[in-house]
Amino acid sequence: MPISVDIGDGYINIVEGEHQGNKIKIKKAFTKEIDISYISNGYVHNKIDLTLSLTDIVNEYTLKNKECFISFNSTDTVTKEITLPKTKYSHLEKLIRNAIQDLLGDAINLVIDYQIYEEIKKDGKDFYKIFIYGVPLKIVEDYKSILSNCGLIPKSLDIKRNSISKLTEFQINGSNIKDGITLFIDITGNNMILNLMSGKTALYKRDVDISEDIKREKLFLNKDSFEEVKDEPNSDFLQEAAISTIKSDDDITFLDDQDYFQEEASFISPILLRVYEEVNKIVQFSMSLNSGNIKKVYLYGDRENLDEISEYISNSINLPSEKVKEISNVKSNEEVDMSKFFIAIGNILRK
Repeated sequence: MPISVDIGDGYINIVEGEHQGNKIKIKKAFTKEIDISYISNGYVHNKIDLTLSLTDIVNEYTLKNKECFISFNSTDTVTKEITLPKTKYSHLEKLIRNAIQDLLGDAINLVIDYQIYEEIKKDGKDFYKIFIYGVPLKIVEDYKSILSNCGLIPKSLDIKRNSISKLTEFQINGSNIKDGITLFIDITGNNMILNLMSGKTALYKRDVDISEDIKREKLFLNKDSFEEVKDEPNSDFLQEAAISTIKSDDDITFLDDQDYFQEEASFISPILLRVYEEVNKIVQFSMSLNSGNIKKVYLYGDRENLDEISEYISNSINLPSEKVKEISNVKSNEEVDMSKFFIAIGNILRK
């Protein structure tokens, strides 16, 4: 049974499973933290330690000699869409190679792949819509080397967006998503990735670094202050003092309705504010398309408050929003957090 590896800054998500007919069968799913310095923006910065960490995982979970599909994200990945007339496969390949040359020039440092994702009619003639992908050669070579040295069999390296497009054929939380426009938001670690999809067609992608927002959130919640004093002598007294510096009884004032609103607004998490800002940008972009408005928003990732963020989007932007909790036709021997392993599960699908 092959494994799917979703790898990013500070984590490795692994699903052991397989695609059988229209079903995905999962044997096991687990997450391992890795040092944040090992990987950044898809690039491996510490091959030796990452190889050792992954080797430990392979040995611990008896994964040696497993076929491995790996998914990653990098802003240096090039994605282009082209439309070409439907023709014989051998001739189509020549047309694609010519298009790649025109679009990317001498792509010596890129590994090029393509995917025919839609067949359309235009003026009575048949055409293919094709995605062309260019992945930095260094990323491909590093991951292939690491997987091989860990005793795994590298079979596929894919960008995370493709995992989403594969899962659009399935129901998510009981709803069909292959028709209409859907926004998928991945909030994992210090990153937020927004993918706007029309069925399985990618319309727009945005990568956002939220590390500064997370820092402000921690300060806002005074987590750092409490962590610094909790183990100190007289910590109970110090914590009470810390609380009193936030707001004491002497600070009570009479507020009118507007003041109450402003006070409440000041306590909104910086993460929620950033989500609001980024989603609104994509809403405006979606409204400019002929395809229509966003039908639903799905959130996934490793943040514990995805339900809260979903509710905030529904209430503040008036967009139906849900955390990914269920994927149709996915069977598992154990309970699996679908939001955390969403990408890894999608990457199991082979088409």
